[in-house]
Amino acid sequence: MKDYVDVAAALIWRDGKFLICQRPAHKSNALLWEFVGGKAEPGETPEEALVRECREELDVTVVPTKVFMRVMHTYPDIKVLLTLFDADLVEGTPKMLEHNDLRWITPEEIEEYRFCPADKDILREIRARAGCLAKEEGEKTMYKFGMSIVPRVFDCDAAKEFEKKMLEEFGGMDAMLAEVKSLGLTHIELRGVDPDDDATEILAMAERIWAAGLTVTVHGSLTETIGRFAEVYPSLLLLLQAAKSHQEFVNITVHAYSSDEDTDVAKFSADTAQILALWAEDAAELGYRLTLENNRDKEAHDPGNSCEGVLAMLSPHDAIGTCFDFGHYYYNMCFKKGTPDLLPPQEFLQRARHTHIHALYEKKTHFPFVAETVMPLERYISTLKAVGYDGVYNLEINAERFKNVSYRDSVVASIKAIREAVLNG
Repeated sequence: MKDYVDVAAALIWRDGKFLICQRPAHKSNALLWEFVGGKAEPGETPEEALVRECREELDVTVVPTKVFMRVMHTYPDIKVLLTLFDADLVEGTPKMLEHNDLRWITPEEIEEYRFCPADKDILREIRARAGCLAKEEGEKTMYKFGMSIVPRVFDCDAAKEFEKKMLEEFGGMDAMLAEVKSLGLTHIELRGVDPDDDATEILAMAERIWAAGLTVTVHGSLTETIGRFAEVYPSLLLLLQAAKSHQEFVNITVHAYSSDEDTDVAKFSADTAQILALWAEDAAELGYRLTLENNRDKEAHDPGNSCEGVLAMLSPHDAIGTCFDFGHYYYNMCFKKGTPDLLPPQEFLQRARHTHIHALYEKKTHFPFVAETVMPLERYISTLKAVGYDGVYNLEINAERFKNVSYRDSVVASIKAIREAVLNG
């Protein structure tokens, strides 16, 4: 059962200004400014709540058009999932039926007003889109933290039972996205986007991620046909086009070609190098960067089983880097090489543009960071920081690995473990 309250609010624009309302003196957050809206009643959708609240508070009719952003915020007495909708004012003139004051302001004027705490990230996003962040804020170096989510989890009906349980504990996908952002996540990786997936469905997932104020990355795969990206990977084209309005680029992580039966590792390496070189030529135009991941040695014929093998498949093109998978690497060092303290080659670390981070337990990978799981997390992170790594510290755990523990608590504990290692290392 969800432990938060759904709140809907409206972002209404007029002549380059948006509407804000001042809370009355006798209510909580007295005289602070906010967006018009309120709590959803039982059985009411956020959209329906928004229309009703605007009518009750302003005597106007609005039409919600799309989600601008979602945030999760915990007040002393209540936890809310705030969904801010872009909304069109179609009838009426706003009146002060409940508020102390109303104003139409520009993004540049935001800092002149004191807003409710839940609106902080939303206001920053409005300023960012308007290009009016303070210079020092816009240029501030910020660590990037991410988490991988399998696309089917976005559709509760398609999710597996353990994934449904995870969603239930968080209160749904949108609530989960808002909560992990409140814990400091900046990115969500769509883990396992196949070339033949439905492009419109993948775009819809990305839009929910953007609506939560998060950035999208992708864990994809090399295609059976070696060709230019736009020709062989249609499922990502809509996402990449839309992403240009939300983020600088989309990181796409892939594994090398491999086989359990075919032993021609040299051909797999050559084919991987060839397709990556082709895709690199289109990276700037389409808006992506590529990272090749080191794999766990599962005794398959795989040129990506080692960091050295990964490096051998990379061209010097700036659009191609490495994805340092902590769990895969540590597994290989512990159980294949017998050198658990060995670090990856310096060149591999220097070319790292992305990470996949998970713990080990009983010779299995992709566990959360909870009791009994192991991973030299602090050492690997400090090693990356030493070479100037500026990519995402991305949590990649499997829900089915959680045994006799809360899915939600395990995700939260893992995010906190990575953030603490990065911020304090």
